[in-house]
Amino acid sequence: SSVSHELRTPLTAIKGWAETMRMGDTPDFRTMEKGRSVIANESERLTGIVEELLDFSRLESRTMKVNKQLISPKRLVNSVYRQFLPRTKGIDFTCTLIGEDTMVNGDANRLRQVFINLLTNSLKFIGENGKIALTVEGFEDNVKIMVEDNGIGISEKNLERVKEKFFKENVNSPGSGIGLALVDEILKLHDSTMLIDSQLGVGTVITVIIPAAVTAEDEE
Repeated sequence: SSVSHELRTPLTAIKGWAETMRMGDTPDFRTMEKGRSVIANESERLTGIVEELLDFSRLESRTMKVNKQLISPKRLVNSVYRQFLPRTKGIDFTCTLIGEDTMVNGDANRLRQVFINLLTNSLKFIGENGKIALTVEGFEDNVKIMVEDNGIGISEKNLERVKEKFFKENVNSPGSGIGLALVDEILKLHDSTMLIDSQLGVGTVITVIIPAAVTAEDEE
């Protein structure tokens, strides 16, 4: 399966470099530095895959805790945007905030996870002259967050399947195949929706729609 492949790949790299670094003849400084870098990066990737699997397991067993409070999606998304800036050098990466500063009832950590996953996904599939545009537009009754990229896109026949657990259009592409499935399930816990519009070889636009918080005035 795609998950077992994704787990084996970093484990193989870590084991290989660990064995190289502990060989009888002391490796040179450059080899040691390369080994440390690979082990650190692959360990981080492995941790991310395991955390995704654990989160999906919690969702399926209905044990994932969602602590909702009044939050501003604009501030949240802008914070994630700033977090990603160091990772997007050489990429046309923008964040546009328009409309009302609509508040929503949500778990800030889980919604942050949603936008981190979406941006990480875009970064995996864009090449040279890469472009990612974040747009947050607030309305009276909802907030729309768009993540648009000019990556490889998704074929029309697979658009309906990308939210499925473990589905990957290309088995050799990076990732566990549960990123979008996890995003979709977290959004369902927020009574929110995710729309995907994509064209192979052109790019992808993902739109997340979160309902505005219901206030006491609204209920009267």
